[in-house]
Amino acid sequence: MYILFADDTNIFSTEPSRMEIELSNIEDWCIANKLIIIYDTTVPVIFREPNKRVDFNEFSLNLNNIPLQIKPDTKFLGITLDTSISFSKHITELCRKLNLCLFMMRAIAPYLDQKALIDIYYVFFYPHLLYGLEFWGHGNKTDLKRVLIIQKASLRVILKLKPNSHVTTYFKKLKIMPVDMVFKYSILKMLLKTLNPEKLEEFSKSHNYNTRSTKLKPIKTNNNRGGRSLLCSGIELYNRYLLGWEVASLPVAMAGLAGRLWAAV
Repeated sequence: MYILFADDTNIFSTEPSRMEIELSNIEDWCIANKLIIIYDTTVPVIFREPNKRVDFNEFSLNLNNIPLQIKPDTKFLGITLDTSISFSKHITELCRKLNLCLFMMRAIAPYLDQKALIDIYYVFFYPHLLYGLEFWGHGNKTDLKRVLIIQKASLRVILKLKPNSHVTTYFKKLKIMPVDMVFKYSILKMLLKTLNPEKLEEFSKSHNYNTRSTKLKPIKTNNNRGGRSLLCSGIELYNRYLLGWEVASLPVAMAGLAGRLWAAV
């Protein structure tokens, strides 16, 4: 399978031998079209189950007779994908960026009021938190807790509280969603934007009466990783928060969804 974005080309295959053929085809096509392949940025990554051991020495890929070194991770549209797709390295880099934003907020906090600091939060801190959350939000709880700790620190700066002050209750008062809530909101927003009511109806159980109060059928997967897909997690969250709720438009849906998430806190 090929995924192309701008000048990036990504190939996914479950068969190493097939990957060799595809690389050869790409090389021939580039030569015919007088294009240059940058070998230093051509990175093969083996994705595997977290508990499955893989001997990387068993795999070898060559491009123009140049061996490609298998890497433990790579960046895909700004998201770091590691071999087990745990997103641990991506979250580590995200925490570094969030800490830089936090440092900046602390430096200017004495000169700004609460409203201005909230604006600073949404301009500088929040975009890093939001980008790709639908994917890295499936990371392990320990890594996600690191993000939440930094987010709580940003609330202490906004409220000008002491470093050890409890701020959990202030999320709701300031209407700033904690990272786990932003994750749920983002997944459901993508589901509602992608699937119209007629499409959602296809996931309902078959019967002859109104389906607005009927749960969507969960999608069966072979492993936990399959259950982390956008569609699987979206249907699970839909059944939990949007069951029996009819919406007229996406903006109305988003406003109502935020209210339901806060009500569940």
